[in-house]
Amino acid sequence: MLQIIPSPHQEVVVVKATGRLTDEDYKNFVPELERLINERGAISMLVEFENFKGWEPKALWEDFRIGLKHPDDFKKIAIVGDKAWFHLFAIIADAFTCGEVKYFNHNEIQQAWDWILAKEPTDNDKISQETEEEKPLLPYKNIVVAMDFSPHAERALARSVELARLYKAKVAVVHAFENFMLYDVYPDDFLGAGTALPMYDPELEQQLFDSAEKRLEEMVKKADYDKISAQVIWGSPSATVISYAESQKADLIVAGSHGRKGIARLLGSTANSIMHKARCDVLVVRLD
Repeated sequence: MLQIIPSPHQEVVVVKATGRLTDEDYKNFVPELERLINERGAISMLVEFENFKGWEPKALWEDFRIGLKHPDDFKKIAIVGDKAWFHLFAIIADAFTCGEVKYFNHNEIQQAWDWILAKEPTDNDKISQETEEEKPLLPYKNIVVAMDFSPHAERALARSVELARLYKAKVAVVHAFENFMLYDVYPDDFLGAGTALPMYDPELEQQLFDSAEKRLEEMVKKADYDKISAQVIWGSPSATVISYAESQKADLIVAGSHGRKGIARLLGSTANSIMHKARCDVLVVRLD
């Protein structure tokens, strides 16, 4: 699956790649990418691979063919992944485009954004850095809400809308949809014999993804706020929210807390992970 994530960064196209990429994925992706290039001119692209299972042979060629067809249309390409061979892929991809290509590990997503958006510092930037401690607190402009459809997250959404009305801010609600495996379990398994074989059902997974989109749209409509948007993104909750917050220029992330204690607390909840990794303010909303 190739998914283009809407972002206010007009000079950057954000792409999420999950599962096994097929020729059909590129038939849907390439026309949209070329439309954005025609509209915006030369762009930078941040491609985040998560739960990635590789390419079909024809799909891999389509990936490199984009670079051959548009050698001057990419300023920078940041490849974000969690496997060592992504670094090699970045080196190979660099030969197919005139732009810069660089690899980042998943836990370097903020550094990837810094590199993509980097500009030459001006005198005003230097003065701004020197006087940063003297700056007044600014109103929130872009609020991201982590939504897992729990009562805690629904309360977080309500609090987000309340703050957004106060600050006249935008609200972007994101739900992370994780890839999953089905298991073909034989009768003997219930007796302790045999082996459960993992099976992938893309049609069922897409149905569940579409259902999540519909549910999220209904929640956003019910919120009754004119500056709110919703996005379902393939990926794990914590990493997806952190990456999405960067793409949306978020100055506040709001998440619901399940109030976990003991072992669950030590292992870390999504809210706890976001709180420790985000570069913007984080508000954790409790149900009780």
